[in-house]
Amino acid sequence: MNVLVYSGPGVSTASLTHTLASLRTALAPAYAVQPILPHALITDPWPASCALLVIPGGRDLPYLSALAAALPRIRAYVAAGGRFLGICAGAYFASERCAFERGSPLQVLGPRDLAFFPGTCEGCTYPGFAYESEDGARAISITLDLPGWGPHAEGLEKDVKGVYYNGGGHFLPSSPSVLQSGLVTVLARYADPPEQGKDIAAVLCRVGKGLALLTSPHVEYPLPAEPARSALERSLPNLTADERTALEQARQRLVLSCVRLLGLSPPPPTGGTTAPPPPTNPLPQFLVSSPARPELSTLVWDLLKRISVPSPSTAPPEIRDTNDTFHLHLSSAAPALLLEARTRFMIVGYFGGQLPGGEQAPLFDLGAYFTELERVRRDKGLEEAEGQEGQGQGRKLGDAWGMGQVMFYGEVVTSTQTMLDRNPTLLSSLPTPFLSLATYQLTGRGRGSNIWLSPAGCLQFSLHLRPPQNLPPSRLVFIQYVFGVAVVQACRELLAELGGGKGGAGERVRLKWPNDVYGVVEGGERRKLGGILVGTNHLKGRFEVVIGCGLNVLNTQPTTSLKHLLQLSGSTPSQLASLTLEKVLAHILPTFDALWNTFLAHRGDFRPFEAQYLASWLHSDQVVKLTTVSPPIDVRIVGITLDYGLLRTVRAERDPWRSRVEGEEYIDLQPDGNSFDMIEGLIKKKV
Repeated sequence: MNVLVYSGPGVSTASLTHTLASLRTALAPAYAVQPILPHALITDPWPASCALLVIPGGRDLPYLSALAAALPRIRAYVAAGGRFLGICAGAYFASERCAFERGSPLQVLGPRDLAFFPGTCEGCTYPGFAYESEDGARAISITLDLPGWGPHAEGLEKDVKGVYYNGGGHFLPSSPSVLQSGLVTVLARYADPPEQGKDIAAVLCRVGKGLALLTSPHVEYPLPAEPARSALERSLPNLTADERTALEQARQRLVLSCVRLLGLSPPPPTGGTTAPPPPTNPLPQFLVSSPARPELSTLVWDLLKRISVPSPSTAPPEIRDTNDTFHLHLSSAAPALLLEARTRFMIVGYFGGQLPGGEQAPLFDLGAYFTELERVRRDKGLEEAEGQEGQGQGRKLGDAWGMGQVMFYGEVVTSTQTMLDRNPTLLSSLPTPFLSLATYQLTGRGRGSNIWLSPAGCLQFSLHLRPPQNLPPSRLVFIQYVFGVAVVQACRELLAELGGGKGGAGERVRLKWPNDVYGVVEGGERRKLGGILVGTNHLKGRFEVVIGCGLNVLNTQPTTSLKHLLQLSGSTPSQLASLTLEKVLAHILPTFDALWNTFLAHRGDFRPFEAQYLASWLHSDQVVKLTTVSPPIDVRIVGITLDYGLLRTVRAERDPWRSRVEGEEYIDLQPDGNSFDMIEGLIKKKV
């Protein structure tokens, strides 16, 4: 599901930006297109979830040093069936040999270890190149070898004009037999090469079971944006607006064909047109509270102002934190702020029960959410519980409020989890419980180095809690399990309401250890619905807990969704239409609120939840192979331990109830030290 774009030393900022934007336009919401740094390529288990690895334009030599330790993993990934895209410098880097500006002060010559193309990438093909400049940039024409594209040539024009070029090379096979071997397919040639025989501009290389597409022209640069726009005006000055639009559409079709040729499956156009690209910049965060508790947003606002730094009278207050800087604005500024796209966070306060309208928050109906939240809270008796001193999180009388009644909502955020748990000043100052909710996340976080895909129709939020001092730290691990129980319970209750009774769609929602939510679809297949991520920080002598959750509510792609489960149960169109992000969130938070009170009342003891947890998960008596020992052994899953929340197993050939009697020890596995792959049926150490 992940498309990973290298973003480390050597990369061109412009190429990285345009690569991310072009691939997100082509592939969202079916794939998460995200940057990745060298350290992650070297150490993280990215190959298992990577659909495509991209090395964009920039400088080849810094790639050599930054990625030296990652090269064996990259080559093994492609050879095992992975997909690789190298653009300009990425194409030099992925060829058997690089020959750049031979005989000039810019000369770079030498072999390259990836060697996906069996030959030399030699350049610059066109003269005039200079680093950090547009001196040699131009718009060029390329001629596609349409038979090489196979069925993916549909919709492509043989001659593609106006493609941005700056410093790219041409491909010289190591021998004439390379192009006849079937290992290399020529995809495009320069329409007007400066020298005969130096015209191959893009190739597709077969590497073991995988594919590598290398292109020297910058097909990722959109023609209406700089620097391609200026290059196009210089090279083709007499184009009409309609002609420029047609050239950009041809470029977009070329990008789509490239990813299809590499085996990816872009989502189909919506309504006969290409869906608009997802946003690429954060938008303002609205501080809002339930109209039933209008004083809460004012309370939070006052706390935010206390931790802000002095600023000129014409500038908004700022909170300068470790990861982000937050700018505080009143709601009257919201319309103007929404016209700006900035990389910094802006917090806009709404007070007295006021909420952003449809123009400010078109993708999430805050009024409908708060109405449903208060209804569910009443049904669960939470209004009475929160008014009792000593209940909940030990709040003072009169200060208590429910989960989800005060929050930040932003249509676009980098990551709700990152915004909270990587900004310690904000985290330690916010009152709890506090919610951060987004429609889109640009860099959503999953477990380990995983990326959480965040298309529209996916619910993603983070809940900030501050456990009381009397909760033993060893019990914090159970928060993810209790929250998982709450998500399953809330989804089952809501789907039962919408589907007309218990069972059916709701019973398809299940838990996967340690922190995933799954749906059981056609034929009993299990597909991921969502995930839970719990971060814990110890600040100022107390624990700050941030629970992140992503749940696919409305999208069938890339896995399954709650709506899909309702469809499988035969729900009517009106029932399907009544399933909304607002309702799902308004059910999850009060459900967890009630369980949280029970959890704290029992000082973190998981026993009140154990039966419900095991009844909801996918693993009872499942036999898996434990590969952390030599030789590997088969073990049967029997539960989780009540002391540290480990996965409890016994040898598969043993009766689990006789193991203790005969002195056979349980085999307990840590969630942070093992990866549980249900498809392969094994548990293994993370690579």
